[in-house]
Amino acid sequence: MSEQGKIDSKQAVMLMLSMVLPTAILTVPPVVVEFARQDAWLSIMVATVAGLLIARLVVSLSLRFPGRTLVEYAEEILGKVPGKIVGLLYIWMFFLYVGAGVVREFGVFMVTAVMPEFKFFF
Repeated sequence: MSEQGKIDSKQAVMLMLSMVLPTAILTVPPVVVEFARQDAWLSIMVATVAGLLIARLVVSLSLRFPGRTLVEYAEEILGKVPGKIVGLLYIWMFFLYVGAGVVREFGVFMVTAVMPEFKFFF
């Protein structure tokens, strides 16, 4: 770490990978196969391309506005009020997604480890 309490870009990437990859590897393939069946490979390719495009957008914006947060450059791009709305929506969706993920993973753990006779419906 360069400064106390701050992480650099390599540490941020490693942190994100350590959180996203295990969930993606363990939970995504069965769901994709269940819904897409023989076209599962195509679904994964489309999702990968979409994810790479979003990552490219995030990297371009962070390089264009160095040292600023998403909310700060959203305000500059969209204006003060729309930028704040985008920032609040982003924060709200992030915590909703993280909270739902934690509850889901806890539920799966409880069903598999503690109550194997219970059927997990979602």
